[in-house]
Amino acid sequence: MKYQHCVLLPISLFLIVAGIVSLLLLGMGNLEPYTHTKDFRQATCTVVYTNRSGEVPCTRYGEDKPASVLHHSLYPCVSVFVNYTELIMEYNSGYYDSKKSVDLDSTGLVNGSKGDALDALSTQQSDKHELVSAKNVMLYDTYSSWSMRRTGEANSTCSIHVCHKNTKDNEYDVTDFSDDYGTVGDNFRCYFNPTNTAEVFANVVTGNNVMHAFVWPGLAMGFGVFLLVVVAFLSCEVWICRNPKRAQRRMQGQIYQLASYRAGTGHDQQSSRRGWREGDLNVEGQEVRPKGRRGDGNNNSRLPNLSAAADIIRKWSFRNRSDRRNRPTDTNRSSQSYAGNPSHRWTAERTEKNFSTT
Repeated sequence: MKYQHCVLLPISLFLIVAGIVSLLLLGMGNLEPYTHTKDFRQATCTVVYTNRSGEVPCTRYGEDKPASVLHHSLYPCVSVFVNYTELIMEYNSGYYDSKKSVDLDSTGLVNGSKGDALDALSTQQSDKHELVSAKNVMLYDTYSSWSMRRTGEANSTCSIHVCHKNTKDNEYDVTDFSDDYGTVGDNFRCYFNPTNTAEVFANVVTGNNVMHAFVWPGLAMGFGVFLLVVVAFLSCEVWICRNPKRAQRRMQGQIYQLASYRAGTGHDQQSSRRGWREGDLNVEGQEVRPKGRRGDGNNNSRLPNLSAAADIIRKWSFRNRSDRRNRPTDTNRSSQSYAGNPSHRWTAERTEKNFSTT
């Protein structure tokens, strides 16, 4: 029962390790994309061209690494080109709000092309906000694919770069991307770099994602540290209670108190400690007459009877010895333990000597 708090130790360690790993993977993994895309603006992208140029070997470590350390899986190379126009920003309640979608048919050019509709929409709203637009720009799924293409770790003609050990997993990811962003004429939300209009991403890391990536692992680590402190505190408390020297002093105090009560002085000590006066009545209705008060010349009556304490210890040790003899134990062990063993007598004499010195 005293060590139930030790169950919290593996839980606290697990929370701390999980928090650190999550912080490294999620927090640090999202920090670099966020620092690059935090100034990106939202736009409406329209797919104008899609090309699928076969399968490309998966290279995680770049072209300068030997082929033995590369994954031998393949992934389809899909290129998606879009025209985009920045979303219209409306001024509401002191800040700019972006529309979730743009209805191209509402411009009045129902029979015209969608590209013409975007140009007309940009012209209509030029007085409110300066819109940025671009045509025939390659779309990338995330910052990761764009950065790997820039460093040469991925094919520069592919909009998405996936590298699993299994080729089928790569095909599934590329197919999902093509279904979502590869149909000619579809409109969707995208993000572009205002300083470099050639950088267009389908998905970016937002500040909300970074906040969750740091807050939840931090809370897990903090709770794990709290549980670890609780376990350390409870363990120290149990260790102090089970300290041999402390237990020995406690045992001597119990023997001293038992000897005092058996000798008849415990009642006097209790009455004097409680502040009883002569003539007071105790619980049993008897008159209390404390002895050994200052000035009465009977101070020796407050000290316990040391011989009585030694007799009690001797009787207790002999009784334990008889109980041990009656137990069904090994004969050799019992003979070695009790044959000519003066430990009980030595214990009683030593205890009496300690009492006399104190």
